[in-house]
Amino acid sequence: MFFAYLSALLWLLLIENPFEFFPGSADWYRRIQQSSSLLHLGSFGLLGVLALGPQWFVPRWVVAVALAGFALGTEWLQGFVPVRVPEMLDCASNLAGLALGAAVAGLMLVARRRFATLRRYPNRRRRDILVG
Repeated sequence: MFFAYLSALLWLLLIENPFEFFPGSADWYRRIQQSSSLLHLGSFGLLGVLALGPQWFVPRWVVAVALAGFALGTEWLQGFVPVRVPEMLDCASNLAGLALGAAVAGLMLVARRRFATLRRYPNRRRRDILVG
């Protein structure tokens, strides 16, 4: 799932007009153009959750650094695509989205560990496990 989303996101970030592949997108593109930062924030937030949620063979900080490099690298590569222009606001939105996704993935990891403890020790009081 992660690699499919990563590939689709890379493709959409590096083509001239990503909205032309969606029906009725011309009108939608004009409306959303002012809030493209929200698109970057949301798409990289989802990327952060998908990347940092599962267990990898490398530490999570390595994955986070690689994602930050991906976020900055795609903006740099947009400078070589006709019509596209790299923007600092998009870079900031990409990194903020990754930070938001990392926070959500961290909360999911904590919840997963606590509920695993509940399953492992069913006689313990739930309040002690959930609160800490």
